[in-house]
Amino acid sequence: MADSPPVLSKEAFRSFKHPLYPRRFALALFFALLLFPLIGAGLVAGTIVLVVPLFAFLIWMSGRVIYAEFLGRAILVSELNYARIHLIGEDLKARIGYKKKVDIFVYEQGNFNAFLYKFLFYRRAVFLNSELLEAGVTDDELRWLIGRFVGYLRARREAGFWGWTIRAAQKLVVFNFFLLPYERALVYTGDRIALGVIAGDISSAVSAMQKIFVGRQLGYSVNPSGIVAQHRLVKGSLFALLARLPIAYPHMTARYVDLIGFAKKSYPEQFQRFDAANPGLPDDLERLTALPNAAPGSGGDPIFIPLVAAIAVLALGTLFTMKVVVPRLNRPTPSDYSEPSTGTTPSETTPSTSGTQGTAITYTGTQTQPYTSADGRYSIQFPSTPTESSSQISLGTSGTTTLYQALLDQGSVSYLVAWCDYPSGYLDSDPQTALAGFRDNIVKAEKGTVTSDDAIDLNGVPGRSFVFTGQDGSTYSVHDFLSGQRLYQVVVTIGSGSTAPGADDFLNSFRIQ
Repeated sequence: MADSPPVLSKEAFRSFKHPLYPRRFALALFFALLLFPLIGAGLVAGTIVLVVPLFAFLIWMSGRVIYAEFLGRAILVSELNYARIHLIGEDLKARIGYKKKVDIFVYEQGNFNAFLYKFLFYRRAVFLNSELLEAGVTDDELRWLIGRFVGYLRARREAGFWGWTIRAAQKLVVFNFFLLPYERALVYTGDRIALGVIAGDISSAVSAMQKIFVGRQLGYSVNPSGIVAQHRLVKGSLFALLARLPIAYPHMTARYVDLIGFAKKSYPEQFQRFDAANPGLPDDLERLTALPNAAPGSGGDPIFIPLVAAIAVLALGTLFTMKVVVPRLNRPTPSDYSEPSTGTTPSETTPSTSGTQGTAITYTGTQTQPYTSADGRYSIQFPSTPTESSSQISLGTSGTTTLYQALLDQGSVSYLVAWCDYPSGYLDSDPQTALAGFRDNIVKAEKGTVTSDDAIDLNGVPGRSFVFTGQDGSTYSVHDFLSGQRLYQVVVTIGSGSTAPGADDFLNSFRIQ
């Protein structure tokens, strides 16, 4: 057996990291942090309604059941069964510096392989099929086969909380295209750590990998130069890339070439012996690895840059949502407030007169033309051509009425004229009382605060002019008029932080024909 290296320190661990590990960690962390608010909100909301604790309990329970199933069907490696494998496993954990319990099971299957199973909230187990323990498999081959899993677990543990964030984001699948490259870098790192544990014995590691390819009996017949040539067909292939994208493991040929290239650079004496026993290896091994010019990180994982970038993207997204999306979603339609409140006493206000000549008006430097509604019997100056629509609104026991509207939505500012006819006797006999009800309804719908309120008159038609601020910070300037049983509503909505210099001109250009 090769000389035993010392316990793997943090400095030694960094030297075993795959060159792609730091940048792939940064990429994965960035996209995981974009999902972190969603993960956090889900955990908080789920905990409140006991969904998360129940789900965690079910996962824990299923892990225990599966583990019990393996206990009942496979052989657990211990001091009594396969004591040699038990000692190898404990020795690997001590050397790699991984203290959590890792069980090893031996099971019957017709192919030479092993796999790692992670029982959530419980333990980890390495499964070795029985062919691994037959004659022709050396201790160092077993050390590499088991050590790659323990090394992978050590690499995951080194990532700490940020690694957990990435793994949690993987469960959401949304950004796995950007998250799985980090998982593949962990696999490469585990392979390299296992090679370090056997003192760079690349011959044993390659022998074990060849047996994984074709089985224990045929593993010795594989020519390493043939696998390298085969990987040359995979390297740079678009189809190979597409095949690799959805999985968390690199192609075996890529792991094979990466391990040989790593041994050539880090364990030259061991590689020379391997090269002498396997003539014909190409000189461009390094070019065939995942990223030839990448250098392993010399310090801690690059957390700061992806963290700041993710926060910046989230901040911009939040700002855009609050300034643009939310105002649009919260902007009321006339059907939200066209039914008056009842029992409302009008405010004691001083009547005033509004109105301008019905000529073209300039809004922030743009000349406009009058908009006229023949059915609505009104005209007004819109900054641009509005969109017309109609809808039915309920009047309770009085049936329904049709609401007609002309709307110009410019994002942070919108211009609206709406009108409808109410049945005779539906409205309060006092126009100002009815108009006060309409005012209260729209303010209530937006959870707003009135900042000004005046009774007005348009050529003998009673009206009400009021301004209020909505809960989202938007400002609403409203002119309501009641001509008999017909209600006219003229509204300008200005999003928080925006301005509309032509708002007053628009409101005052309204004329009833």
